[in-house]
Amino acid sequence: RRCHARGMIARCTLPSLLLMLAAAKLVAVLVFASGFLLTRVELTERSACGDFRVEDARGDGGGDVGEGCWTSTPLDKVVVLIIDGARFDFASPASSAERDGANANVAKLHSIGEILERDDPSTRELFRFVADPPTTTQQRLKGILTGGLPTFVDVSKSFGGADLTEDNVIAQSAAAGRRVALSGDDTWLELFHESHFAGGVEPFPSFNVKDLDTVDNGVRRHLAAKLTQPETWDVLIGHFLGVDHAGHTFGVESAGMRRKIEENDADVKAVVAAMASDEAFDRALLLVMGDHGMTMHGDHGGGTPEETDSFLFAYHPRAAAAAANRSRGDAKRHISRAADVFAFETMPQIDFAPTLSLLLGVPIPFGNLGSVTRRLWEVAHARELSDEEIHKEAWLDARYSGALLVTAAQVRRYLARYVAEAGNPFGAADWAALELLYETAASSGAASSDGEREKAERFSRYLRRAAHLARARWARFDEAKMLLGLALLAATLGVHGYALLRHRDLFSRSAGSASGTNASARKTRPLGILAAGVPMAIAVASRLSNSFIVAEGDVAHFLLATFAATRLAEALSSAHENREGWRSRGAAAVGLLACNAALQALGATWVKGGALDESDPRLPDDGAGQSSFQARVPALLAAFAALPWMCSRALARAEGTRGTRVAVSAALAAVGLRVLFSGTGIKTLARVTGWRVVDAFAARADVALARCAYAASLLAAAASAKRRKTSRGSRSGDGDTSSRSETVATARAAMWSAMPVLVMLAGERGALWGVLAVTQASFLARAVGSGGDDATLAWGWYVMTSQLFFAGGHRCAFDGLHFACAFTGFSEFNFFVMGTLLAVNTWSGNIIACASLPAAAAELVPEKPEKSFPNAFQSSLARACLGYSLMQNVGLLVSTAFVALERRHLMVWAIFAPKFAFEACGMVMGEALLASAAARHA
Repeated sequence: RRCHARGMIARCTLPSLLLMLAAAKLVAVLVFASGFLLTRVELTERSACGDFRVEDARGDGGGDVGEGCWTSTPLDKVVVLIIDGARFDFASPASSAERDGANANVAKLHSIGEILERDDPSTRELFRFVADPPTTTQQRLKGILTGGLPTFVDVSKSFGGADLTEDNVIAQSAAAGRRVALSGDDTWLELFHESHFAGGVEPFPSFNVKDLDTVDNGVRRHLAAKLTQPETWDVLIGHFLGVDHAGHTFGVESAGMRRKIEENDADVKAVVAAMASDEAFDRALLLVMGDHGMTMHGDHGGGTPEETDSFLFAYHPRAAAAAANRSRGDAKRHISRAADVFAFETMPQIDFAPTLSLLLGVPIPFGNLGSVTRRLWEVAHARELSDEEIHKEAWLDARYSGALLVTAAQVRRYLARYVAEAGNPFGAADWAALELLYETAASSGAASSDGEREKAERFSRYLRRAAHLARARWARFDEAKMLLGLALLAATLGVHGYALLRHRDLFSRSAGSASGTNASARKTRPLGILAAGVPMAIAVASRLSNSFIVAEGDVAHFLLATFAATRLAEALSSAHENREGWRSRGAAAVGLLACNAALQALGATWVKGGALDESDPRLPDDGAGQSSFQARVPALLAAFAALPWMCSRALARAEGTRGTRVAVSAALAAVGLRVLFSGTGIKTLARVTGWRVVDAFAARADVALARCAYAASLLAAAASAKRRKTSRGSRSGDGDTSSRSETVATARAAMWSAMPVLVMLAGERGALWGVLAVTQASFLARAVGSGGDDATLAWGWYVMTSQLFFAGGHRCAFDGLHFACAFTGFSEFNFFVMGTLLAVNTWSGNIIACASLPAAAAELVPEKPEKSFPNAFQSSLARACLGYSLMQNVGLLVSTAFVALERRHLMVWAIFAPKFAFEACGMVMGEALLASAAARHA
């Protein structure tokens, strides 16, 4: 059956109608996104050595400073150690607040604190290294190496290869004959070609966040070999991933994180010792840095200070050793920097590219918007500044002023080229003020040291202002496309609303003619209107505030509790009318309140890793992890025992469901064994056999059990589909008596087929989440009750979907994605497989809601007369699906309109844009699931 142009809504099958509406909404969202999430224009021009030149004659006496391109260079070699995901407080000495308990469990790179305490301040510096969001690894590498600013949609490119076409430090170094050697994260080879790394390249797979050691061990070996062969390279890069993976899998305060920080601490000490003891590193600088931070849960991607603030530690080992030799025997001791995290200088990540480029003697990348950091410049010149024959301050002021001069000239050239190519993103007043700043700095004299400092400060003001304006105005919005997208979305929702009203009207007529009653008997009660209308207004209004969006999880639980309370009040108010079933509805409402409270507690205490982290046999056994896991064992066992029993009870009344029940039970058994084995079992086995044996065995068992669960779930789905076909063929001879149980069994079988996968991807607490989610859905359907209003059911189902999202430990932010679940059962990265698993985990609440909605719609159909059930159910299902979908998309429309209105708001990229992205992706997922559920009952 297909849709016809005339009377389309009345004659169209429900799955077809849902798919058409979903396609129209998807087109509207894509049109809006094409105008809102624009990337900046990428210019492919390259800086050349002859573009700018600063004569360094003003710095006579510099002695050992070498020839560079735009400026002379004090360095022959640079060693860069990148600790992916390293927070600033990993490197900073413990502050008094931390010692008193704040972040007391955060591991430290003690080697950095020791150097800050021990060595001459002129030879070392620790910076708060601040990134521009999005804080994903590939986008951070782009910003660090180009000096440019990313835009919001660039985050989508962080999970697939995309060559870096813009000018960058690596390409400039290779072109200038600087031999770059690289080991670590293979993301680098998605940005560059192997030809860029003349010093050698050794990449390792980066996407398996459960693998904490492969990349780090490989980098360690590569660094050790290269440090003994300094003649083979000029720039040595080692990109460690263990800290980032430990964060994604276990969190910041975990034992796994402590182990990785201790290993990286030993790595820093080993590199420092190798450089300090070899004369080949006389003109060499060590940079230890993170590319972004992470939340305490170990995630990143957003714009909170925890995610944007990493560290950069600059150190000149040979200069420090020389300074120590000169001061040996003196009574004078260096006064260390106050141990306070706020005492360190802030360095924007875009300043890295111009600073390193000039220190290496290569041109600054063409698209750079950063400046040159004074203190890093000083540390790099530590060896020259130890020369007693030069006037240190005047010499350094002249060199630094020259560095800012060429940097400002390059930034001005880039902005002028960008305006000519893509249009002026700045206002006329801002552009004129920016030009005035540059002309004032360029025309100032430098007859003295004070003149050089003043000139440097003027160029610095110009560079800061240019970067500030670029951050504020870089993304160019296409208001016409945004308005068109909003109009299309509003029009589609209008058609959607009309379709719902049409189905309700048809139902009222058929119900009235079938029962001999008028349609007024089916009208929504006033309390029902308040129960749906007022909370929905609150839900819509909450999308207009960044504070409410941040606290959206609590709002969702509050709304569901309000819904349950109104259902309880409605049941009690109907008791005096002798309305059938008021006791069961009241009891269901109480059960719904209890499930909501339990899920809120579960979501608030959701932690990463669980038993997997505490059972790591390579860590000291202090008993805390084991006792913690043992305390959770009874609840875990009860949940895993309850799930097969609940499945059996849900499907027991329907014929032909034995295969589905057996397959689901087998899948749940595999999931349970996988979770329990990862706890005390593996720890006991490790003590007996040693880690190497256990490591291999545990890895194979983890993958094998996960794949067994996937296979059993597929078998359950296949058995359910076969049973549905069989029941359709035999239904005509059975009458309508069994129609209700068959319909409910079909819906429940689909939900239970997916349950083992949802439980497994959710981790250790997945079984508890699954038991509560299924029980809550059943209570909600019964709280509405037979003969209840479909709008009330749709509203309750909509709120429950949002609540299950947050109860599963998710948030509408990229750092709320559970990346570790994407590798459940797999060790090698595959974009489509991992993307599917991540989507299933993220929108598991939508899967539960959409799969069980047909069973809830069946609850709305009065039990008598039984022969009218098939037609009544189809009408009830259509109204419930259309109402549920409409409420979801009203939220999407409000979020879309608000993000368009607040596109210049300070928090647009940190809060509003991620909320829009999650709403849009949730819409696609939800509409597809809803159409699939409707098709099973068509």
